[in-house]
Amino acid sequence: MSGYLLICAALYWSGFISLATRLTCTILASTLLFGGCRQIFDSPRPYYDHPELFNGWKEHRWGMPSGHSQNAVVFWGGALISTPTRLFKLLAVALIALIAISRLYLGVHYPSQIMMGLINGACIVLITWRYGARFINWLQNKRFHQQLLTLLLLTSIPWLATTIAHEVLGFGSGNGSPYPYQKLSFFSGLLFGTSLAVLIASTQTSFTMLAPSWKLISTRTIPGLLTVLLVWPFRFEPQTGTEQTFVIYTLIWLQGFGISLWAALIWPLCHFQLLGQQHSRRDQEFVE
Repeated sequence: MSGYLLICAALYWSGFISLATRLTCTILASTLLFGGCRQIFDSPRPYYDHPELFNGWKEHRWGMPSGHSQNAVVFWGGALISTPTRLFKLLAVALIALIAISRLYLGVHYPSQIMMGLINGACIVLITWRYGARFINWLQNKRFHQQLLTLLLLTSIPWLATTIAHEVLGFGSGNGSPYPYQKLSFFSGLLFGTSLAVLIASTQTSFTMLAPSWKLISTRTIPGLLTVLLVWPFRFEPQTGTEQTFVIYTLIWLQGFGISLWAALIWPLCHFQLLGQQHSRRDQEFVE
């Protein structure tokens, strides 16, 4: 998951705004979906029931659906649709197949769990491709406070639905995790922060819509990746024994929100103030 997000960040900073935004939002939505399902569906992994299948790859959560398979379809399938190159399309299909087979080989998923992940991923890609542009156009016609509330509600639905199903309706055991909503909180914050930042950045095209170039990659992409790689290991994670409270999950959510806001808005703005205006002037001179 972290690798996909780093690729998305690199694409975004390198000037491929539309592709990076679509891939980031869909991969985060996918992660929230399968993360919520694992709190609700008590579906063991193969080596839980058959220890002889254990291949040294230990997982701590239930296996329905396969998150790796689902995210592979969402990321590489979304990139496949957006790229006309036939060689890349073949490579994307091969990667999806290899990732799905690897999960089966490692004994961490039953075929049914992998199949469900592939189906979920395909549905997310198709829905995004068909309705994504319509939703963006609809959202852009709303006032800012309406946009804000809409994004907050939509990005919170997986967390809220999982909490209600697990805590109120009693579905699923939560796999015994002491902090069952830690990842849901973090990725909800990431998704909301990304959506909000891109929404704001879309009105400031002077510093976001710089044309892709090697100089942009060297001055914005590489330093941006370094900042994220430095911050990522120091994220707040509650220690075992810490009481599970709303405050804990709020702090985790704020971390995700802050990281995405930095990546999609603050860092591009800082770069523009320092160096990006030179890129902008050169692009304008080229057009003229």
